[in-house]
Amino acid sequence: MGKTANAILVSTFLILALVANADSTPALLKRAENGNLKALNQAYLLLSKTDGGGSEAVSIAIGKSILKNPRNFLLALKKNRSKEKRLDATLGGLGEKFVDDFKKQKLELERRLKAIQTVDDETLKSVRAECEKELNRQIQERSREQ
Repeated sequence: MGKTANAILVSTFLILALVANADSTPALLKRAENGNLKALNQAYLLLSKTDGGGSEAVSIAIGKSILKNPRNFLLALKKNRSKEKRLDATLGGLGEKFVDDFKKQKLELERRLKAIQTVDDETLKSVRAECEKELNRQIQERSREQ
């Protein structure tokens, strides 16, 4: 078996292991929300294998980690940047309690931006700048919608 086939097999097995136990996925997402680096990396793997509502839930969980542990969020994003197809959704996916309330959305996005800006790590400078740019864009967008 070649390296590519082996990697696919390992990835598939990991995804199946994560999804097989109905209790493990919500627990994983809760740990990711709390900024656990291992859980964030696993959530990114899950994100790369889901779509629709499943990917939305994972993106929201990853995004919530910004406030709990912005450094771990940036570390996980940097490691998994190739799996993050919609950074805008991860940074701006706020969950149900923010639906149709642009003022609340703007305030939450500003909180996320401030949290990201507390990370002063030279190795995370470029991923931090990318997040700052996207969060500023979304904040401006919400300002116009209010």
